[in-house]
Amino acid sequence: MIVLQGRLDTIRFANPENGYTVARFTPDGYQAEITAVGILAGVRAGETLRMEGEWEKHAKFGEQFRVAVFEVLLPDTARGIRRYLASGVIQGVGAAMAEKLVAYFGTHTLEVLDSSPERLAEVPGIGKAKARTIKESWKSYHAIRTLMALMTKIGASPSAGAKILHAYGTEALNLVQEDPYRICRDIPEVPFEVADRLGLASGLEKESLPRLRAGVLHVLEKAGYAGHVFLPEKDLLVRSLRLLGGSREKVAEALLNLEEEKVIVAEEGEDRRHIYLAEMFGAEAGIGARLSAMLSLGTSFDTRTDITSLELSVVKGLAIRLSEEQLTTLSRLLENRVAILTGGPGTGKTTLIRSVCAVMGERGARILLAAPTGRAARRLSDVTGRKAQTLHRLLKYNQLEGRFEMNTDHPLDVDLLIVDEASMVDILLMYHLLCAVPITARLLFVGDVSQLPSVGPGNVLGDMMASGRIPSFVLTTIFRQAAESPIILNAHLVNQGRMPEFLVAEDGSLSEFYFIRQSCPEKVVHTIITLCSQRIPERFGFDPLKEVQVLTPMHRGEVGTLYLNQVLQNALNPLTGDRKKQLGFFRVGDKVIHLKNNYKKEVFNGDIGQVCDIEEEGQVLVVDYSEGEGDRQVSYSLEELDELALAYAISVHKSQGSEYPVVIIPLMLEHAPLLQRNLVYTAMTRGKRLVIFVGMSQALDMAIRNDRPTRRFSDLARRLDSLMTPPGGFPLRQEKPG
Repeated sequence: MIVLQGRLDTIRFANPENGYTVARFTPDGYQAEITAVGILAGVRAGETLRMEGEWEKHAKFGEQFRVAVFEVLLPDTARGIRRYLASGVIQGVGAAMAEKLVAYFGTHTLEVLDSSPERLAEVPGIGKAKARTIKESWKSYHAIRTLMALMTKIGASPSAGAKILHAYGTEALNLVQEDPYRICRDIPEVPFEVADRLGLASGLEKESLPRLRAGVLHVLEKAGYAGHVFLPEKDLLVRSLRLLGGSREKVAEALLNLEEEKVIVAEEGEDRRHIYLAEMFGAEAGIGARLSAMLSLGTSFDTRTDITSLELSVVKGLAIRLSEEQLTTLSRLLENRVAILTGGPGTGKTTLIRSVCAVMGERGARILLAAPTGRAARRLSDVTGRKAQTLHRLLKYNQLEGRFEMNTDHPLDVDLLIVDEASMVDILLMYHLLCAVPITARLLFVGDVSQLPSVGPGNVLGDMMASGRIPSFVLTTIFRQAAESPIILNAHLVNQGRMPEFLVAEDGSLSEFYFIRQSCPEKVVHTIITLCSQRIPERFGFDPLKEVQVLTPMHRGEVGTLYLNQVLQNALNPLTGDRKKQLGFFRVGDKVIHLKNNYKKEVFNGDIGQVCDIEEEGQVLVVDYSEGEGDRQVSYSLEELDELALAYAISVHKSQGSEYPVVIIPLMLEHAPLLQRNLVYTAMTRGKRLVIFVGMSQALDMAIRNDRPTRRFSDLARRLDSLMTPPGGFPLRQEKPG
């Protein structure tokens, strides 16, 4: 490591989310400024820094110093203190005020600011109001500097300190000192080890109750990120001991303490105790109780005696005729207050959604349509001709207060709610949805249960079907037009556990579904670049930025999203020519994805757009999300760039609920931990016109044979089975071809 010490002159760029900074710096003994880059959270121009790092050569910006760790050094001479304060690091202190302070306190000036700020009023020309302003400004600055020094002392990364500062602002030091383990609850992206080092550094014993409680809760929360609603008690203890060390008895005591305070809930399972976070238990139990109440009411809508009227309603509303099987399924769907409609691509789910809307609309029902993501909601709106919303918008999620405004006290005004892509709905969102739906309303969940489960905890759609208590209708017949698509036919083969058929046409041209076999990551990456930049646009005419999407199982590695986005950005949108502008890592012309719902901007998790402008003076990035629907341009300030990521390649999970004209799917044995049938099935069903696999046939074979997805601990199916009594007259679980 190279060590440099000197003055920070100017800050050219700073991301408040992660602390990444580009600054100009004059090292002691150097005649000229250098460029320093790295995590420099909380630094200000005028400070003296000690930095450790390495020199590197940037293709565009030349030689720069990559900072690994740093610390702020305070001056100890009157001249240095005067210069330091005059630089403007403290609000309300300029060159003249710095001169007054140093003239009065000399080399003790910073000591006075730290420990006796009330003495500022002694300085001639400084009144009480001015002294108070300087005191508060120094206090905030001192807290930031002290926090970053503390992070260095405990061996935590500067990026962790940056995230803490971003979350808590100038109160970060006080909050962390009061309760270091709150970091685990409030900032999940900061590792538990950082909070733990802070806790131990503050004097907590390894087996102290606050530490053990925090560790147990962290294990349960981390399990939720992996999809689990609860953990068996034995698993929880093992994971907690692995994280915390200490004795099993002490961890068990912490578990009992959390249970007594109702922070967690323990419930006897069939073979062992299940431990839930209280919120998770409330959601799972609440779903069961709510669905039980809705189904217990039955329905007065009897369609079995009048199939003809149903057919006429559909013909009148949609100008199409349903098959006999479709009419029967439609009738059964309408007979049930809550029902599930599932099936693979091309089996007619959309037709039945439209038919249900036509029949219920003709009868004056208030109909609402919703989906988990913005893209899925827009697609649902396109195919039905009716307004569709994201579930968060439907339930009026209040970002400032972190709650849904629609609930049991303020229910939705609806007779029929249809939720598409229901396999993406996790346990917490489903609970809040059911709380907002009147028990007298009807619910139709539509989705493909063979796809990946929700990113959040639970396997709600699958569990509801597995319970045998929710009327479920599985469409299996592929209709004639869909049967002509090799994508749809091969998706059904994969879902049956069979290898897809990669056919070559008689004239030697490739079909719309094929596999390019490559044995090493470097060749896979090269092939993907060639496909996107040359072969697909030249041979098929698709726009590589707007119509081609790379879907990969992983974020890391040579065939992960992080690396693929770098190389595809350089291949498809190189930083050359006068027209190119850059802000952070983003360039004009880049394909980007929005990462979280933003209701003020009306942009939602999973929305993909293109950077159309960068206003360099205001440091504002503009993204075009039009998708052929007229102008829909959204601006992002520098502080909001964390809501965006490059989207040349995205994860398969991130693609759920979306469709793309062309999909490229790299599959390698290095993806083995994630290779499952439902992942491959989900990825290939995102493509509408062209699906290309690139990689190893062994990896595809491994994925298709693996029909045992990673188990998610959830008890919803058993809970539904025990709570609900099926109404008479028909079986609750039905498999009906459509």
